[in-house]
Amino acid sequence: MKWIASSQFSNELNWRAEIYYVCKAIIAAKENDEKSAALHFDKAIDITRKSKMNERLTVLLEQRLKLNIDASEEREMLFAEFLKRRDHFRKESTKVINQEISRQDLNLIHQREYKYIFILVAVFLSLGVLIFKRRKRKKQKAYFEEIIEELENNKETSNSFIAEEEKNEETLSECADSKPHIISEATKTDLLKKLEKFEKGKAFTAKNFTLSNFVSILATNTKYINSILKEHHGKTFNEYINDLRIKYILEYLHENPESLKYKLSHLSDLGGFSSHSYFTKVFTQKNKISPSKFIASLKEKNKREKKDYNE
Repeated sequence: MKWIASSQFSNELNWRAEIYYVCKAIIAAKENDEKSAALHFDKAIDITRKSKMNERLTVLLEQRLKLNIDASEEREMLFAEFLKRRDHFRKESTKVINQEISRQDLNLIHQREYKYIFILVAVFLSLGVLIFKRRKRKKQKAYFEEIIEELENNKETSNSFIAEEEKNEETLSECADSKPHIISEATKTDLLKKLEKFEKGKAFTAKNFTLSNFVSILATNTKYINSILKEHHGKTFNEYINDLRIKYILEYLHENPESLKYKLSHLSDLGGFSSHSYFTKVFTQKNKISPSKFIASLKEKNKREKKDYNE
């Protein structure tokens, strides 16, 4: 750091000395003291040579030649040196300019490459999004068609009886006295008939419908209910009730076109759900399509059917 500071200080002194002698030379030249002017220029040029300031040296030589203070031989030597340094300076300047132009051209090429890469990435991403959305729409359409087909099939077979179940007895392990609890075939058949009747009603759409309410309606006990639901439906009480509610809403939407204008919160209340967010969650998990998407698809289906009918 000390060496750098010393070098800078030395350059500053040299520059000031150079300016001093140049000014003295110009004043002497104006006073027609050519000899004194030449001596001062020699000192300024000597300082510049030692400082290796080639550009400033070229300027000094040009200034000295303009003042015309030297003899012809000396003037020719100075002029030759001036031309040599000027040409060298021009070559160096041209080289620097060309390098800068090349650098800018290279930067421009890189910018274009980056631009093309960005465009390609954007295009591929856009295509990916479009393909993803298209596949998603196809899946949602397939789910929607499956739901509609099931609803129409259920409508055709709504008055059918429950098929006869396999005649096997299930042993329940959770009993108060830790002894096996067996449901008789007669009790099982009776409960299945009651379940069928229950499913055709709307009691499950009541908000805060509990297992106790369910047991009371079927006039049985909790263990029997849980056993029957697990054996014949493969569901827990909550899953069973939620499925009935979703099925009820689907049938309601399918059979009542006006209901397609209802808000999700109203449909949630109709089904007995505690909130429309929970209703949306259960509906989507069950049908793999959100209620809003289902309603939109059903509207389009009804619109197409109406158009075909009018034609």
